[in-house]
Amino acid sequence: MKYLLARPILILALSLLGTGASFAGKTGKLINHPELKIDHVDFATPSLLFEGPPKEHPDWTRTYHVQGTIAPNGDYLAIFACSEEGFFGKIWDLKGDIVILRSKDKGLTWGEPEFPFPTEYVMHAATFFRPRGTDDLYAFGTEPIPELRDEVFPGENCPVGYRKSTDSGYTWSEFVHIKPENDPDFIGYGVLPMTEAHDGSWLYGVTVLIDGYEDSEAYVLRSADQGKTWTCLPDAEPNGFDYGFFNPNEIALITCENGDNLLFARNQSMEPATIFLSRSTDHGATWSDGVSVPELPHSAAPPGPYFLSDGKTIISFIDRNPDWRRSEIWFSISRDDGHTWEPSRFLLKVDDSDDESNWAHSIKYPAVIAESGVLNVFFSYGWHKLYQFKIEEKDLARFPTKIP
Repeated sequence: MKYLLARPILILALSLLGTGASFAGKTGKLINHPELKIDHVDFATPSLLFEGPPKEHPDWTRTYHVQGTIAPNGDYLAIFACSEEGFFGKIWDLKGDIVILRSKDKGLTWGEPEFPFPTEYVMHAATFFRPRGTDDLYAFGTEPIPELRDEVFPGENCPVGYRKSTDSGYTWSEFVHIKPENDPDFIGYGVLPMTEAHDGSWLYGVTVLIDGYEDSEAYVLRSADQGKTWTCLPDAEPNGFDYGFFNPNEIALITCENGDNLLFARNQSMEPATIFLSRSTDHGATWSDGVSVPELPHSAAPPGPYFLSDGKTIISFIDRNPDWRRSEIWFSISRDDGHTWEPSRFLLKVDDSDDESNWAHSIKYPAVIAESGVLNVFFSYGWHKLYQFKIEEKDLARFPTKIP
């Protein structure tokens, strides 16, 4: 197992980054990595956050779907899935678990992996959620309970729900299964950011696969009583969001400063290849028709909307590779609650020229922890590594608007 270096070595490594030098240590490395095209900037360099397998599970070599948060005690937490080799969406008997890494120095160094949800099955992913004004922390996600999951997509169409922590993520409750009052047998998968509306309603985005990954439906699970009861919106399955030609997949939700809730979704049917955006002005109870956002082109990648540390400015990550390879990460900024977007800027890409499968070198699911003008951007690479960028927000405008 490899994870970010301890502080003394980290400081030495950082002093080398501006020259493009590499530094490797016993348990990890900070590098200008040959797999990642980042020579176009000298003010942001990715560091290797985690590479499996963890020592506790030598067969768990696959890592994916990272998310992050600031715990109530101020610790940074990164959460991701780790498993045996194989695609969790279609294999019944994979072994794996959710993993949490903890940093007590704002992402400079990270502790040993924690395995908070021991199960007998591989879990898809999880996303953190912290209700306003509380010290409670939740991990929402897909729970592929064998007797309840779908036979065709056993790792995707599954029960969804959450686990709760009252001690900043050290210990967690048992799984709480969400059974919407209007669709108690609902199954699907939700792996992207969820949100709390200004009236306190919880909004969780879930996708249901119908006929493979080219046919899916999107839903918002809404709770107006802090998770006690839930409603499936816009209606019970199979009556998900219907935008005609638009086939929504993997949706993310955020709440703007003005109270609007935004739903971001990728268009799985490929044309037009952009992120689609819906808006709610009544705390997630109803939603506008989905609108293509030309400034947010994408290929096979899910949406990645987050806020900068001011809590107002939206940054959305996208993949602009036209070949549907998940090999590029770009970002765009909105300063008016998602109504308009600045030209997208290029963050990084990988060399996928020898990748016949389109996946061996994929980079995906960027996630953000933003605090005090600094972005910690996390992403997975090639199903086996997790990286972390530290970027000062004042430098975002220095990234180019095209690949150098």
